[in-house]
Amino acid sequence: MRRLVLALALLPGLAVAQTDEERCASDTEAPDIAIGACTRLIESGKFGNDWLSLHHFNRGISHRQNRDYDLAIADFTRAIALEPRDPKPLNSRGGIHFSHGRYEAAAQDYAKAAEVDPDWGVPLDNLGLAQMELGRLDLALDSFNRALKTGANWPNPMMHRGEVHLRRKNYPEAIADFSRALAIDPSQAYAYRGRGDALIATRKYADAVKDFDEAVRYDPREPSGLIGRAIAHFLDGSARKARKDVEAASALRPDDAWAMNRLCYQLAIHGEAKEAMPYCQRAVALKPDDADILDSRGFAFLKLKRFKEAADDYTDALSRNARHAYALYGRCLALKGLRRAEAEADCEDALAMDPGAEAFFAAQGFKRR
Repeated sequence: MRRLVLALALLPGLAVAQTDEERCASDTEAPDIAIGACTRLIESGKFGNDWLSLHHFNRGISHRQNRDYDLAIADFTRAIALEPRDPKPLNSRGGIHFSHGRYEAAAQDYAKAAEVDPDWGVPLDNLGLAQMELGRLDLALDSFNRALKTGANWPNPMMHRGEVHLRRKNYPEAIADFSRALAIDPSQAYAYRGRGDALIATRKYADAVKDFDEAVRYDPREPSGLIGRAIAHFLDGSARKARKDVEAASALRPDDAWAMNRLCYQLAIHGEAKEAMPYCQRAVALKPDDADILDSRGFAFLKLKRFKEAADDYTDALSRNARHAYALYGRCLALKGLRRAEAEADCEDALAMDPGAEAFFAAQGFKRR
């Protein structure tokens, strides 16, 4: 969102921006026209630091609209230097870092924006998202709680806190947060998808289907709602409906390895490893070098007691991520199935990395001894 610099720009009847100040700050002006207007203002020599910061910020927004991200970052950085008390350029620069997978840099910008204006919930919510991507769930939870304390009645921090609970397998808390978010805004497809995932985890498949129905209704171009509904249908015994949803999701995004991997893993973990295997194979075909995707297929092979293939997949995953504790523990179990003496060393190394690995596999019916 831009900050309009002239009250005239807000008056009714002014359909087209008339001055460079209006063009630079307009949300509706073509980006190239806005960039030209901002540039003229910046180069005019007429403005102090606060106004120059504003013009750089607005030009950065237009560069971002043009997908000229390096230029946008340069303008946001200049805006920050000119007016460090304004959190908006920090938040916007963090957004570009986040969208490009630079989560550490994004977190730093969001944290600084929240420090500049502790009462603005947006950067706190964004900070929580970056921390989730970095695997720092405790910090993410704290950021979402702080965002909610700013008093803004908006669903985002509530939904995102629900996602933290979902990742921690705290399913009642996740369902409660997604439900609260939907009470604020019943059109949030993200919340329906999250609650649907939590309902699947608690084996309430019919209720999950209803949530994914809503997710698809509100966001029909996003295939993850269709994939979630397919998983619920599979687990509820409606394979024909499930395959129809998979076909629809694949039509929307034919090369979505993560959708196939989600089907692979979720079906395997819920005891449908044979049904999962075609999706596991498709995921690996699309992303053969991804450690998590190889780990998922290895897990499906393990569930099917195809120990040699499981051990091979886990070894391949570990060659790409040597710190993948669950792949290491899974290989231990696969090697035990093959009666290999070196299995126990893998289990010990995995538990040194993540003590929770043993409990996860035990819940799936695999005993270490």
